[in-house]
Amino acid sequence: MELMDEGDDMNAIQVGPAIIQQSWIVIGSGLVVGYLLLTFSSPFKGEGGKEIRETIGNSVITFILTFLFGTFIFQIDMVIRDPIAVMSYPSGEQELYLATIFTITYLMYSSIKNKVGPFEYVHGLLYYLLPTSFIFEFWVQRNGREMWDGISVILPWDNHPISLYMLVFSAILLIILLKIESVKVEQKVINILLIWTITLNLTALLDDYPVYFGIPVTQWFYLFLLSIVLGLVVINQIKKKGFYKW
Repeated sequence: MELMDEGDDMNAIQVGPAIIQQSWIVIGSGLVVGYLLLTFSSPFKGEGGKEIRETIGNSVITFILTFLFGTFIFQIDMVIRDPIAVMSYPSGEQELYLATIFTITYLMYSSIKNKVGPFEYVHGLLYYLLPTSFIFEFWVQRNGREMWDGISVILPWDNHPISLYMLVFSAILLIILLKIESVKVEQKVINILLIWTITLNLTALLDDYPVYFGIPVTQWFYLFLLSIVLGLVVINQIKKKGFYKW
């Protein structure tokens, strides 16, 4: 095993013939922490929460596989000409859209099939999302645009510490997730996700090259995530009005 020495390969590790991005290892570590939190420190621990834990785990796998292999859908011509070459084609923002839509579809299907409220599944996903975000931002330490002159004089940074912003918010939201139990699940999930997606959108305004877990994205992707959360708000309001019982 050795670190790659040149160019972008500095962020990769070579294990035999395989090249593994360090960011994958960091994200994988975050997902392992999320799995442990979900299994041992969440309302879904024990035998009673097994079905929900398995569905959430399957949704994470669905997202990862769709993201990694979604390129096959968007590069049909390349698949026909050289299916081996497409394996090395990097996934990007359009694969993120696809993976998000596939995962939502899977969770909605599971919700209807198992008669489990959608907020229960989203609640469980937060145990993966927040620790992974915290660990990733701690590792990447990314900066954004230059601070305004008046602010840079007061603070010890010349550029906006994007990773620090996200790390702090991830930590606060993780504490809320783990420690606050007096709020209804629906409201807790909505509050956390609203703060999360609004923070993503605000930090993107301070960043020349926004990224989502290392994947270059545009502001539109963060607005897409915010629209999903607003959809959850609408679903919750409809549920409160008694139009459906889920």
